[in-house]
Amino acid sequence: MKLEVKKIGINGEGIAYFKRKPVFIKAAIPQEIVEVKNIKDMGRYFTAEISQIIKRSRYRKEVECPYYGRCGACQMLHIDYKEQCRYKKAIVKESLLKYASVDSDIVSDTIACDEIFAYRNSLKMPICEKRGKLITGLYATDSNHLIEVDRCLMHDAKIDRVRKNILNVLNKYHLKGIEGIYLRTLGEEIQGALIGKDVFLPKMCLCDLEKIEGLVSLYSFAKHKKPGEFLRGEGKLLFGRKTLEFIFMGLKIDLSIKSFFQLNTHQAEKLYALATSFIKEGDIVFEGYCGIGIMSSLVAKKAKKVIASEIVKDAIADAKKIALKNDIRNVRFICGDSPSVFKDYKDDISVLLIDPPRSGLDEKMLWAILSSKVERIIYISCNSSTLAKDIGVLRSQYDLRKVIPLDMFANSAHVETVALLSRKS
Repeated sequence: MKLEVKKIGINGEGIAYFKRKPVFIKAAIPQEIVEVKNIKDMGRYFTAEISQIIKRSRYRKEVECPYYGRCGACQMLHIDYKEQCRYKKAIVKESLLKYASVDSDIVSDTIACDEIFAYRNSLKMPICEKRGKLITGLYATDSNHLIEVDRCLMHDAKIDRVRKNILNVLNKYHLKGIEGIYLRTLGEEIQGALIGKDVFLPKMCLCDLEKIEGLVSLYSFAKHKKPGEFLRGEGKLLFGRKTLEFIFMGLKIDLSIKSFFQLNTHQAEKLYALATSFIKEGDIVFEGYCGIGIMSSLVAKKAKKVIASEIVKDAIADAKKIALKNDIRNVRFICGDSPSVFKDYKDDISVLLIDPPRSGLDEKMLWAILSSKVERIIYISCNSSTLAKDIGVLRSQYDLRKVIPLDMFANSAHVETVALLSRKS
């Protein structure tokens, strides 16, 4: 069957139409004509695979990665990067039109990545035994089959080098029971963790690991039952420092192994600079879902006062340390559910800064916002669909002023978005 691809889907697939229903075609590009196979009727839509490209898009490029199409991590690697950015803008526009009836002209061009390879500052990979040796890899799409990966093009080269060195040491001592590795770099230094059941490393093995250039700490964590879950429970420091020390946008930061930080450091700078640009002197700001409070500390340099909340205790502890280390005194961090904490302070807040999980805002938070006196909302989202749905609710009392897509993960279908809303007069 021949189909013409009309547009891009939220997961990076091409969308054609058959029998008035959308057909989602992996790795297809708009304006291509493709022969498809393995058509599956999913009820409201079809899925299919390309068997032949009859008319090729001028934006299609050759893929250098030998694992592309198997691990499922880089859904747009076959598309010219400038066109990727245009498609991500289109994804945001379509979400807003579909779920919030918003005029798409309000969406700005996508803020592009300066580097489209080797940008990920952390690595999280399963480990298994193959041919008598431990290997790292990535799971194939929608399966628990591990594909051995020698080099991921998206990972920072430093952490990839350390990963290989750690594997060499583990295999030197023929260790068993290690099922995952986590590494993160924010500068020149690297913190890491090994995941497994009852991880035990002989003293000589630890000595060899400590000699790996750049590796300043190593933890062990018990394996979690849920596939892909890393760093659950209490970790054990095997050697080195408890935190990763670095400077970010002028802030001195000590980052605990379990605390979240944006995975693309350079794009995180652009994201936070954009968000803080909407803050004015005299603003009283509430940041919900604040994590380790980096944005709160940055905002505090401009605002009169900042109140921030996060439900994760370790993150709040890090946030307080960052504020203290940088002598920031006009920010208060509260450990608790963000909707509940915001409800207690909403009458005093002029600006709401939120970066919720992919699921977006729950009803409790939406109701608290609508019943507040907040003048402006700065909404950061990693899911344009849930962002648009929330904007659809908030538009009863707020005007949407700006929508700015930002590419945090080049070559993937993911897009970060910053939206600015202001209360209707």
